[in-house]
Amino acid sequence: MIKVFDNVLNLGELEAFASDMNMLAGVITCPHTDRLLKSIIIEDSLNNLRPRANCLKTGIDYNVNANEIKRILDERDVKMHDASHFGQWLTKRHFPESLQKIISKNPVELKGVEWWGYDSIDVKVDGKIAIPVHVDYDGGLEMLTGEVVCPELTYVFYDMVDEDLEGGDLVIYETDRNNIIDTIKPKSNRLIVFSGGLPHEVLSFNGRRRSYIILPWKNRPREFL
Repeated sequence: MIKVFDNVLNLGELEAFASDMNMLAGVITCPHTDRLLKSIIIEDSLNNLRPRANCLKTGIDYNVNANEIKRILDERDVKMHDASHFGQWLTKRHFPESLQKIISKNPVELKGVEWWGYDSIDVKVDGKIAIPVHVDYDGGLEMLTGEVVCPELTYVFYDMVDEDLEGGDLVIYETDRNNIIDTIKPKSNRLIVFSGGLPHEVLSFNGRRRSYIILPWKNRPREFL
């Protein structure tokens, strides 16, 4: 399943969305629990923090103390603020109205979303592909158990794309990764929704575009427990 929606938000909503997501950038879980997870050091909380730290740094000793776990999480915070992209979890009750409107274009049962923001200029890898073929899945669960679980849907929303952008098409494949189902150009205020298990890639481009990948989950992904 692939759907494309244009002119998803009006001008005011588009501005609100950019402001809302910028405010949320760097919040690992949600506004109410982020500080709590990193400050409480009772054993029950450590049991929750250790798997998350293990997802961020493979092979972490499960006997590691609270200060080391907090250091790993804080290190991730710095990287997320410094990088051009970041990923985090947001529970449904914390959705800004603008985000809720985007998801309502193709609603699905969810507890919250994992979301990634990319603000990129002239992205090239080997002169061909900006983001290689991949599927979206719970990376923390796969790292810990080897199980690959995909979200029901993947939402890709472009809130800002240069009019003279060259390239940057989203290419979606059948599950065998051999046959292309569709190639879709990025465009400001465009939403693309497709089945979560479909492989996809982004072609290299010249110019600037800002996009958000939104993954709805019925259960919080392992990395964000």
